Amino acid sequence: DGVPEALRRYGLDSLIGKPSFDVQEGLIEFLAGSDPISREDDAIRHAAEEAANAFTEQAEDLEQIVVDEERALRLLETFLAAWLTRMINVQLGTALTEASPAQAEARSREIRDYVGVRLDQLLAGRPLLTVDWNNAEGRQLAAQAIQDALEVFRADK
Repeated sequence: DGVPEALRRYGLDSLIGKPSFDVQEGLIEFLAGSDPISREDDAIRHAAEEAANAFTEQAEDLEQIVVDEERALRLLETFLAAWLTRMINVQLGTALTEASPAQAEARSREIRDYVGVRLDQLLAGRPLLTVDWNNAEGRQLAAQAIQDALEVFRADK
């Protein structure tokens, strides 16, 4: 499917034919909702921004983007890794305690890599796209990945 078909499938018809920036904003609102209220909402919004930017940045024309299962999976992986990493960093206070921005970024990359591996382990071969991340199972998997990362990275400090 192309972008217009994918947007229709998710009820985002109003974004069809819009400039890339508007599509990105629409995807961010679709993934994260609008007006963050809490730190978690803010982390979700930033993760959605990162995923939407990664999704649209490689094509000059949205018609060039093919939305297949692989691309949808990459979008979801980017979103989940960014969101969980932000939540872990908030709980660890990593961004505030690292000596330099480069160290903070390196620590975030370590955490992001760990989260990806840990989610693969928790899913035990089950495809990421088969999990409904808005229900209890998805929340439990996310909470477990966060808890495991906190244990690893708190011990690492």
